[in-house]
Amino acid sequence: MPTKRSVATMSVTILLTFVVTTDDTSHFRETISVLANQVQRMPGALRYAVFQGKDDPNYFHVHQVWANRECYQAYINSEEADRAFVTLRGIVSELLVKELIPVANSDSTPVLVTG
Repeated sequence: MPTKRSVATMSVTILLTFVVTTDDTSHFRETISVLANQVQRMPGALRYAVFQGKDDPNYFHVHQVWANRECYQAYINSEEADRAFVTLRGIVSELLVKELIPVANSDSTPVLVTG
């Protein structure tokens, strides 16, 4: 049974922040929804959750968790990711990608749960 530390070390957590250029965010929402469905079927995809800013609806955050770096790299190098980012280029003015490491959790579950 992996320890909390080994589970966190094995997985890769990514946070993407998108700023949509237009007040009509429907095209972005459609594109990111299609991508989310595709990503969830990829090997090693543990989480792909999309959030929209409550006070600023042009801000979107995508929280990804991958089983390991190889799975994440396979996604980055996939045709699905290429197509999505080509589509998003015209509707996104900013993109920030950050890899995150676990610091704390609000309950007694492991920092990253793989199931």
